[in-house]
Amino acid sequence: MIDDNTPLSRAAVLGSPLSKLSRGMKNVIRRARIEHLSGELLRLAQLQRLPVPVEELLACPPLNLWTLPYDQPPDYPTALPQSPEGRMDTARAIARLVGESHWDMCLKLLGDSPLSDYEVDVFATALLLPTALLAGINERQRTPTNVALLFQVPLAYAVTRLAELGYLRDMERFESEIL
Repeated sequence: MIDDNTPLSRAAVLGSPLSKLSRGMKNVIRRARIEHLSGELLRLAQLQRLPVPVEELLACPPLNLWTLPYDQPPDYPTALPQSPEGRMDTARAIARLVGESHWDMCLKLLGDSPLSDYEVDVFATALLLPTALLAGINERQRTPTNVALLFQVPLAYAVTRLAELGYLRDMERFESEIL
């Protein structure tokens, strides 16, 4: 019989450092899989060019991964030319559609659990700012302002993505560009 008054160990209450490390590593692996999935989607659709034509991808998905509803709500992204913020919204819509699809690649990499809001943003950012296309840009052109213009994304996303990929060494220098 278990005594309910027995104090729990510190590790049981706070969680062991190893379990925190394990959770962190799982998040890193899941993020890498999401980024891989976005690259695979672009490869299948043969849309690896600047700027990534997300409007075209939304309207004509490869492998018929999704179908757009005929009665689209007014705030649903359309195929019209969009602002950088509108392109991010379109990319997020694509991320949700991929997450809800039964695409074998998605199920293998991510399982059948839906994408969280954070994961939708990771997918959308990786879709609009693919690692392969960023790596192909001349180092002198790889500034946040130029990347935002070339890829037609909000400046804040360009700064974040360049920093994540290790292209920005001096973040303070570029903070003034965001503000």
